[in-house]
Amino acid sequence: MKTIIDHIDMNRMKTGWVFVWLLFISLQVHAQSKYVQIIVAPSTYTYGPRFVASLVPLTGQKTVVLNFPGKSKQELTRNIFAYLQQRPQLILKPKYSNEDLITYRDFSIVCDSSKCMAYLAALTYVYAMPEDGKIQLRFGKGSTLFSSLYKVDLRITRQDDVASIGNAPFNEYKFVQPEDGGELRSNKILSGYHTAVIHYGIAYPESIYDPKGKLINPGVKQIIEQYYDTYITDLNDFLGKLAK
Repeated sequence: MKTIIDHIDMNRMKTGWVFVWLLFISLQVHAQSKYVQIIVAPSTYTYGPRFVASLVPLTGQKTVVLNFPGKSKQELTRNIFAYLQQRPQLILKPKYSNEDLITYRDFSIVCDSSKCMAYLAALTYVYAMPEDGKIQLRFGKGSTLFSSLYKVDLRITRQDDVASIGNAPFNEYKFVQPEDGGELRSNKILSGYHTAVIHYGIAYPESIYDPKGKLINPGVKQIIEQYYDTYITDLNDFLGKLAK
């Protein structure tokens, strides 16, 4: 991880915390606005974890669809740009955008250790695909959750890399705890090796699922789902007002 921090983005990060907090308040008012869910399924890989988790639309489709009957693609495109102008913490990514796709990025706090047993932050890419009468949304490649058992101060660089102030330890968040295992460690006093058992349940208390895919932290699951729902709810509410 790079440690050269973009000080402009530090201010954006602080603004983003306020933004997400206000969105959470909004969700309490619009509790019915739920679009995504985290699901767990057996892994298809030969090696690695037996179960993997993913964030998917409630509909089971690849995208979340917001409907705006009677609105043209061009009008919806203009309205999305108007939305981004009102949300300076959401950074437009022209390199990954075109006439059919608008990509923007956010980096903000998700939860602290009092609620999630660790400090969680998210780098989020939103893909908005306007069409006549509707917008398709999905969270893009590169969207990543980060966690730390320490009170870490995370920032984002100009290159969209995530770093911590003071090099405090953090890592990518694991939705599913790894299985307990052992590793060989040398012991010079005993002139040999011994096996040390690694208990991942202790190292990853904030994970949603245990290694067998059992839900162990439903509260954390709900917080993360609500966090991603806010991006969809906020855009839908903003565009809905313009459509009236």
